[in-house]
Amino acid sequence: MQQGARAAQRVAVVTGATKGIGLGIARGLGEAGWRVHVTGRTATGPGSLDAAVAAIQAAGGEGVAHVVDHSDSTAVSSLFERVFAAETDGVDLLVNNCYPSVSSLGDTLRTGVSKFWQLPPSAYADTNDVGVTAHYEASVHYAREMVPRGRGTIVMVSSPGGLFYFFTAAYSTGKAALDRLTTDLAHELRGTGVGCLGLYPGLVATEKFQEFAEEGLWNLSQQKLEKAGETPLYSGRAVAALAADCADPARQRAFSGTVQWTGELALRYGLTDERGRRPLSGRTLSVLLGARWLPDSWVVPWWVLRLMSPRYPKE
Repeated sequence: MQQGARAAQRVAVVTGATKGIGLGIARGLGEAGWRVHVTGRTATGPGSLDAAVAAIQAAGGEGVAHVVDHSDSTAVSSLFERVFAAETDGVDLLVNNCYPSVSSLGDTLRTGVSKFWQLPPSAYADTNDVGVTAHYEASVHYAREMVPRGRGTIVMVSSPGGLFYFFTAAYSTGKAALDRLTTDLAHELRGTGVGCLGLYPGLVATEKFQEFAEEGLWNLSQQKLEKAGETPLYSGRAVAALAADCADPARQRAFSGTVQWTGELALRYGLTDERGRRPLSGRTLSVLLGARWLPDSWVVPWWVLRLMSPRYPKE
């Protein structure tokens, strides 16, 4: 396994882990021998919690399923009560990944109806009550348990949509809010032993994006997705390696408050996906300039990205 020696008895919670990036992260942690508590709304069948637990266990870890609707604050609170009652030594890692609106993004792409006044007034809440608010609530419950223990890591799964306009105003604004939440939580956690950081996967060949490619949505093709896309497990392996690094308090302090790109973590830790490939991050200069002779570690600095943000596509 690419991750090296297993971390015995390490425990994680991954929200929204029945499909896509969440399932990839759960599998990546399973490869590294973690016990992974996974949440989702469907208990059995394809794309269910049962299937996720089976995938974690097939990878070498232990999976524990929790049926949770993350739009229900009471259900989120109950989740953490159950988890911490079972995990008396604490939980090393919380991955906030649940996201409700990928299907609705597909509808937006199919119809071309994307302007905020064309969409229902509820579009923002439909996207961000789970995409942002539920992450905040989960982080509260996690930190209340782990700050007294003086350890733990929170990873927020975000998107470059936090920097640039993607899809709709509701989507991009929510991702920008999530990135700000990440840095503000890290600020308030400073000195507690608990850290918080963000993750930017690239173009990921999730089940939904494979459907989009089949339909030719978002100028996406199967060929492009195969050539440039990341697999969900790529993010999983990156998160597992990052979490192992953050077990060192000094390393965690260095990461807390930052946003990390999956492709750059893979380069740092010498990881590949299950195909043996290492897709690069979207800010890698060799990719942006088409100059593959440039080192893969050369990227557009964050300060330049922030100067360019927000950048709007021309009509």
